[in-house]
Order: sequence, then structure tokens, then C-alpha cells
Amino acid sequence: MATSAKAEAWEGESLAPELLLVITTKLPDLGALDSLLRASPNTFRLFNTENVVKITESILSSGSIHQHVRVIIYVIALIRSSALPISNLDDFTEQVMLEAMKTWPPALGSGFNPIRRSPTTSAVLRSILSTYRRITILTQGCLEFYLDRYRSLRPQHLADKTFRLHGVHP
Repeated sequence: MATSAKAEAWEGESLAPELLLVITTKLPDLGALDSLLRASPNTFRLFNTENVVKITESILSSGSIHQHVRVIIYVIALIRSSALPISNLDDFTEQVMLEAMKTWPPALGSGFNPIRRSPTTSAVLRSILSTYRRITILTQGCLEFYLDRYRSLRPQHLADKTFRLHGVHP
């Protein structure tokens, strides 16, 4: 049975790059892309080509990521690739926080649209996927912690059994 699973995994790795590109651009979110990149050497190689922008853009514009988060991801990518066209904190606040995040799409003529300036290196985008994975893991851990605390709660009973809310009848 283990041999059969290895054979099926190997068959998936023998897809033509064109077909693999179509499949990869149809992924629903960044988590799926991250998982596929870590599981499939061929997808990882495909991601390290000029297809990196096409793959990332199709996933980010699929609708599963809010537009404001999409802008933040692009801004982070620009910062990590040292391509952010902003030289000081005041410009950053004005252009990114006020213009890009206030309304979407940014007002015409605003001069700053991080999506048009998206980086093309796969290393920068892989680092963003790594950050995405860490945030996802930390979020799940946080949710588990608070769900465990919630489950351990025991309802309190009223000390005064005659207390009633006004206007509410049993």
C-alpha cells in the first residue's frame, strides 16, 4: 500500500509545467500555496521562475483575501525587496495608511498603488508565505488556548433566586 501511495505522488509530480501552472493559479489561498510548495518539488521549481507573479497575483485576487490585507501583503513585499518608493515615515503614513487603506481601490492620481509595484522575486514571496504560515500556527494556538479556557468555565447561578429582568416573563 505504501508503494502505491509513492507511485501516485510520483505521478502527480510528472505533470507538465503548463498544467501545473494552471492548477497552481487556481489555489484558493496562501495556505494552500504554501502547502503545495512544501509538498511538491515541481511546484517549488515552477514558483522560482517568471511565473511567481502570475501565481501569487491569481491567488491574492481570488477573493479569499480582503483587499486591505492584499495591500498590506504587497507593501510588506515591497519593503522586504527594498523597492518601496517611500523615503520617510511621514510619506509612509500618508501614502500607505491613509490612501491605500482608506478606500479601495486607491483614489485615481494618488501616486501609490502597491499592486502595480509588486516584486518579482520568489524569495521575497516565499518569505511572506513563511510569515503567513507562522501567523496561522500562532492564531490556531491562541484560539485553542482560549477555547480550552472557555470550555472549563462553569455557569454561575444567581444568589438571589427571586431576581427577574423587568419586562421578561418566564
